[in-house]
Amino acid sequence: MSLILSSALSSILGSNWSARHILRQALSIIVCLAVLATSRAEALGSKVFKEIDQALASVTFDTSGGLIRCNLPADLRAGDTISGTIQMEPDGSNDSYKQRSLKKLNDYILFVGKQEVYARLGTFRLTVPADTTSLEIRLSNKKGANLGSETIEVAPATSEPEPAGYRVSSFVEANKPVAISGDFPGDFRMNEVTVNDQAATPLAQSPRSLVFLPPENMSGTLKLRLKEGKHLFRGEFTALSVSLSMVTNKVERGKSHSLLVRVVGLKDNAPSVMVKVQNLTPQVVNLEGGDVQSVGAKSDTGTWELKREVLGSRVGAFRIVAALVPSEKKNKLSKSVD
Repeated sequence: MSLILSSALSSILGSNWSARHILRQALSIIVCLAVLATSRAEALGSKVFKEIDQALASVTFDTSGGLIRCNLPADLRAGDTISGTIQMEPDGSNDSYKQRSLKKLNDYILFVGKQEVYARLGTFRLTVPADTTSLEIRLSNKKGANLGSETIEVAPATSEPEPAGYRVSSFVEANKPVAISGDFPGDFRMNEVTVNDQAATPLAQSPRSLVFLPPENMSGTLKLRLKEGKHLFRGEFTALSVSLSMVTNKVERGKSHSLLVRVVGLKDNAPSVMVKVQNLTPQVVNLEGGDVQSVGAKSDTGTWELKREVLGSRVGAFRIVAALVPSEKKNKLSKSVD
């Protein structure tokens, strides 16, 4: 467009060298301003999200090329040696588009505290400073521009001994991170985890826990195998499928819709598990029973359902989520040999 503009104005200005020179200078300034504006927009346009549960602390950056997620153990303490992971989800509706987006994501650099980590490496290991109370997770591009940051709190160091043995929650939610508690080195290279003899994906490790993601779409009673150096440990846990459904994600004022929460995979005669249902948009809808509610789920048929009415208080989109609360009861992993 600038070339077209330059040609048109040059024709108007004729052979006046001074005018043409002024035009070129002006166009150069316009181009520079456009580049600066683009860089500025990139820096300001990256959204940052923080999620912390009982097992994992994650910071996600929504960039122009897709998502970059940094995973750390949720039980961070000062002085810990930890391992973490970086996951990338490139934008694109086809392989070619995704490859271009992935190339862009590979150029990003994460700062975990003061440690610099290239996103393409996928994993990192560091020692949390002994005098810190927080870790800043910051993203920058290859030119060094800051694209956003978030802070994860760090608990004080303790002299308490690490947990003896290895344990896993009896019930967990399918397709969600799972934590094994125990005494760990904080280094992924020392451990291997499989679920039903399939490799699990390590996400984070601290001296007190190893967090992994089971293979996709596994549910029911699952066999867990942990390799710690030369030693093997075996156990099991039950993964429950939790779903939430409605006929719409938008409401009108005064109009009501039915919400259905379903848990699949419950065992006969097993104790109830807790399901947390949360209305994240109370300004848009009213959720029957309250905006945050924990309900016990128990069924001899293997499937449990909860129905709630959702009433619109204003026109707009809304978001309600349901998640399993990991059970406090833990199964012990037993030492074994292959």
